[in-house]
Formats: sequence, C-alpha cells, structure tokens
Amino acid sequence: MSSEPFFKLKFVKTGSGVASIGGRKYSVIAPAVICLNSRDNVSVSDKEEWSELSAEFSPSSVNSNFGSDFFERTRESFSPTEQLDYDYLSVFIERTDEFPCVISLSPSEASNILRLMKSFLREIEEKPDGFWKCRSRSNLLEILFILFKIAQEGNKVFEAEDSLSGRIIHYINCSYRDKISVADLCARFETNRTTLSKLIRLETGYSLVDYVNKTRVSAACLILRDTKLPVDEVSFRTGFNDPAHFSRIFKKHIRISPGEYRKKFSN
Repeated sequence: MSSEPFFKLKFVKTGSGVASIGGRKYSVIAPAVICLNSRDNVSVSDKEEWSELSAEFSPSSVNSNFGSDFFERTRESFSPTEQLDYDYLSVFIERTDEFPCVISLSPSEASNILRLMKSFLREIEEKPDGFWKCRSRSNLLEILFILFKIAQEGNKVFEAEDSLSGRIIHYINCSYRDKISVADLCARFETNRTTLSKLIRLETGYSLVDYVNKTRVSAACLILRDTKLPVDEVSFRTGFNDPAHFSRIFKKHIRISPGEYRKKFSN
C-alpha cells in the first residue's frame, strides 16, 4: 500500500454483502456507498450479486495544502478555509454514528452520485479539453457535498423518511441541479401549494425557493472555492440556468459576488 494518503469511494450498484472495516461489520445493501481511507482494512464477505464502481483520490485533490502528513494533523491545525474542505471529507475520516463509512442511498441519491462518478472518471480518462482537471475535480466536490449533506442530515431524513416533509427535503437535497418548481413538487408528492409551503417552512425555517437556492449556493461555493471552472459553468452545474440570476441569488445569500468569493479564497 502506498504511503501517500488517499481516499476511495466504492459505489455499490447491485447486490448485498457484509463489509468488515476497522473491526466493525456493516450490512451493505445496494444502492450504497462505502467511504474508505488509506488506513482502512476492508473486506467484503457473503456477497450476493455484488457489483461496484470505485473511484480513488488524494486529499490534495480537494485542497492542495492537504499533503502527505494529512492523517497526522488534526482539524484544528488547518486554517479556517482548509477546515471547510476537511469537513467535506468527514465521511472518509471519522467513524461515528454521525459520519458512518457506509451510507445507504435512496434511488435519487444513487442516480446523482453514479452520474457524477462516471463523469469524474470519464474526464480523467478522456481529457476532452483544457478544463478536464477542473471539471473532474468539480464532479468529485459535488459528490462530497452530497455525501456530507446525507450524513449531516441523515438521522433527520431517516426519522422522517415516511413523512411528507422528509420525502420532499430528501428530494431537494438530491436534485438541486434539476429544475424544481412548486407545481412539479405538488404533483410529485400529491399535495397542494399551501401544505407544501407550510411543511418546507416548518422543516427548514426557509421558504421553498430560499431553501432550494440555499442548497444550490452551498454547492456553488464549494466548486468556486476549490476549482477554476468558469463562473457561468458553475452556475449551470448547480441548477441556475441564468448566470445573471445566479449572481443575484449568490450575492443575496453570501453578500458578495461569485467572482469576489472566489478571489477571497484564492488569496
């Protein structure tokens, strides 16, 4: 095994098995992801129709200041900016109930993560243009963003999985890239506008539009901070079809423009 630190994401597409990781055993049923680091010893037994897609990356893929001594350092030893990136790697580092290394996925989560993983691997393999490094990195960052949100809100989601509000929030967290409208949500979840708005407000403290935009802006912040993709492309990748609208919403939530935000962190 290489002495350089690395992380590995295993996307379990089909089947089931028992994953032994760090002395603990996890029952894994597809679709699911297993988040590993180079210190983990992992084996999978009792496989039934098991198939997986794996992607490996180094800490420096997320932040260039995460070097060979990454695992020897604590979160507090990093700068405030680096701590933000460290947090998005929590599911690969921590082994707690809050950040389990095996995460079950809903169909929509699985679809999004599989699409991003395939895009990540395709960009690396094909190198289609001068932005392939940034684009592959942005795919990776989006995966980390989704996994972090699942872990961060996991208990809440599972407790509310059979409730209407839980299913709606779950859908938004997984589908922020897509067009999301009140009419579409009402049709999908068989409810009316008044009930929908009330549930979103009670669950999140935000209106539907503000919660969707907040989720999209959070994803955009991660990509802007850690890649050099053009701002317009970041806009489209995070569900904003109009770059000017993206800039207005971003400034409303973050208080500075996307360009100023990127410049702030690049400095």
